[in-house]
Amino acid sequence: MVTSRSPQGAFSLATGYPPNSSTARSRGGRASYKLPAKTAIICHMVAPRQIAFNTFLYISALALQKVFSFVYFTILARYLGPADTGRYFYAVSLTFIITVFIDLGLANVLTREVAKFKEQGSRLLSQVATIKLLTSILIIVIAKLLLPYLTPDPLTQILFIVALAAMFMDGFTAIFYAAIRGFQTLKYESLATIIHQALVLISGLIMIKLGAPLRLVIFALVVGSIFNFIYSWAIVRLKLRLKLDFLFSKALIKSIALMTWPFALAAIFVRIYAYLDSILLGLLKGSEAVGYYAIAYKITFAFQFLPLAFVAALYPAFAYYWQHNKDLLYVTFSKSLQFLLIIAAPISAGLITLAPLIIPSLYTTAFAPAIQPLQILLSTLPLLFLNYQIGALLNACNRQGWQTTILGLGMVLNAVANLILIPLYGPLGAALASALGTTAIFIISISIASKVSAWDKRLLLTTVWKTALAIAALVLTLRFLSGYLSWYLTIVPGALAYLAVLLLSGLVKKEDWHSFRNSLSKRNT
Repeated sequence: MVTSRSPQGAFSLATGYPPNSSTARSRGGRASYKLPAKTAIICHMVAPRQIAFNTFLYISALALQKVFSFVYFTILARYLGPADTGRYFYAVSLTFIITVFIDLGLANVLTREVAKFKEQGSRLLSQVATIKLLTSILIIVIAKLLLPYLTPDPLTQILFIVALAAMFMDGFTAIFYAAIRGFQTLKYESLATIIHQALVLISGLIMIKLGAPLRLVIFALVVGSIFNFIYSWAIVRLKLRLKLDFLFSKALIKSIALMTWPFALAAIFVRIYAYLDSILLGLLKGSEAVGYYAIAYKITFAFQFLPLAFVAALYPAFAYYWQHNKDLLYVTFSKSLQFLLIIAAPISAGLITLAPLIIPSLYTTAFAPAIQPLQILLSTLPLLFLNYQIGALLNACNRQGWQTTILGLGMVLNAVANLILIPLYGPLGAALASALGTTAIFIISISIASKVSAWDKRLLLTTVWKTALAIAALVLTLRFLSGYLSWYLTIVPGALAYLAVLLLSGLVKKEDWHSFRNSLSKRNT
């Protein structure tokens, strides 16, 4: 497998020269390449202030986007009821699974290669866009043919077609932002993330206010996608000065294929893992069961932006340290695991405690069957957060193959568990299957990561038991106060109790944060 760490692989992707060109020579029957002097490999460290700024900006944007998304879905669920909420979520889930075969992990590779070969940005973007256009046409035709078998319900079919149109535009938007990320800036994407979700929220609320049927309400997704597509393309063309042409280079496609297949398989595994439970619920238990599970799923993954933002900001640092400074990779990775655990644990415990109060309050008692599935999904939220960071480490250190294998095993385990548990327990069975898969992926991933980069096991163990003490204080505070106050009034006192125990235990220190930041500012070349 040719990887980006190899000069040969990087050169072939950036230039597209075929193996039989004058730059190639045979070595043991394998093609290898020599970089011409004029070709510069751009491999520089991301400035620590830029990493910090990107992290803050992207986390803020994703947080606000998640707030808009959560508010909109809550209002939508109350408006539609369990059955139509299930139809909506089923159609979107089906669309997400199908469109992953359009992306094929191209965005990850594009970001990585543009970051190293900025002068080849237009060529790389054009080739990736051409591949995406061809795969989009093929997958859309196949999806249209399979639609009657995927859902016999006419309304769900309409919802699927509209959602597919939105996802088609989102697919190209994703590669535009992938190229922008290669220039190590997240400000444009951060702004667009907020505007996109705001447009969906506003247009959806207008439809709901007018009493529009579900088949019209779903067009809110298209409104947001149109804006995001136009905006991202304008940034690529006007700000970055990248040109987009139809490009079909066999040598370049081959190089991209060699690099992207681990990402493609990983993306397919992740998407199927994430949405197969909803599809099986719809097929085996009906739309109402999907509606209950959708509520639990949405609440749990409303916090997904936190690990994603960490990955977006730290992925370039991981890749740099892997090649230039293993000690700083050790420090940065260990601290990132600690911080994610400290963030995820109170979210998980707090929501599990308050779930019986939150669901009836936000979604009405009609969605009471979503309480237990929500608590099960939340129980493995800390492991889910850590899985994102471990996966980023493996990808950054050219271990895409291992990451893909891990995700594939998790997908298979999850699918088997869903087929066994959904017929027995419905939405609760889907939640149990998801928790089982998340746990299995974590156990395997952390074992593999230990072979790639050392990490501070003592630090993580200390973090676990001290965080557990803080969680006990959080849960006791929430349970006590919820008997006297509304659930949302207990959140701040519970958070303060959690932070107080963390500070008293010495787990959170000012110098720890400074040490983590300093690890991003050192350079040893």
